[in-house]
Amino acid sequence: EDPDDIARDAVVETSSVRKFSMEKVERIYSMKNPVGLILPVDGFLESVCVKIKSSHDTTLRYTIYEPCKRENYNPESRIADGVLKIKASKDLEWTRIPINRTIDRNKVFLELTSDPDVQIGLASGNLTGVITMDKTENKGDTIVDVDTLKMKEFMWHPWKDRTLCFVRFRK
Repeated sequence: EDPDDIARDAVVETSSVRKFSMEKVERIYSMKNPVGLILPVDGFLESVCVKIKSSHDTTLRYTIYEPCKRENYNPESRIADGVLKIKASKDLEWTRIPINRTIDRNKVFLELTSDPDVQIGLASGNLTGVITMDKTENKGDTIVDVDTLKMKEFMWHPWKDRTLCFVRFRK
């Protein structure tokens, strides 16, 4: 053995943490349909901010859901909702959506609804555990709700290549 071979005694350690947000706007989405955002949450969630602009003063309606079971991803149990005033602006601005709740089922489903003149910032790519989707009317006659066996009124369509720009605030 070579006494100068120090590689045998070497120890390598590494650690990394990815910031849990998508802040860089790369696209714009006009809110002709409601938008959904599923976020993993562990414990108390103060708020979520999204980047929004509008050509005129308007409102943004939000509804926050938890799934009935931890393994579900459906918006099932409404835990908060409200309406925010959106001022006309030329640039996308962070808009804070208050939640102020302890989340028990490891994720929240945030639904945003507004008029088509409201634009929301999107980032390219995905973040593990985060799902962005849009909501459209169910025009088919064969798609039923698996729990109720009634015709679904709407469908959620996941976006594969883009994510709502967001920042999550926890205490």
